[in-house]
Amino acid sequence: MLEPAPAMPDSVARSDAALPIAALHEPPDDRALGALVRRYFLAWEREDVEALTRLLSADATLLGHAGGRPIEAFRARLRRYEYQRIAGLEPARFDRLERHRYVDLDARQRPREMREGDLLLRVPVLVARIGGDPLFGDTLVLLVRREDEGLRVAAIGEESGGQ
Repeated sequence: MLEPAPAMPDSVARSDAALPIAALHEPPDDRALGALVRRYFLAWEREDVEALTRLLSADATLLGHAGGRPIEAFRARLRRYEYQRIAGLEPARFDRLERHRYVDLDARQRPREMREGDLLLRVPVLVARIGGDPLFGDTLVLLVRREDEGLRVAAIGEESGGQ
């Protein structure tokens, strides 16, 4: 008689030395991260708050703003500017997408919202301003977290000028 296969533990970013077995998940590849960023800009282009909401983790926040709720900030920006003007434009320099793991950053560089297993993405924005309107910062900063078998944005920030 054969014994049933042992149950596999949930996958994690790093193993715990105290555990006898760990299932590690692969870090997201650049294609998956680029697709997430493209969906983010497409949602802005379509002025689709629901699509933006689907990209976010349940507890998503604005980087550096304790308790800052992205959806309220999105709605305010959508009322002020016409984001459909970015239609047909390449929104970002995907070839210059930077990805940083938790362990790659020291305490000064790491946002307080970042957890082990998260990725911090920095993407140069090509459509920061259209017709004088500041639609985005010069650099989009996304804190990406694996949730429910997919990638979600846990925190969002933008940098402009010398930041």
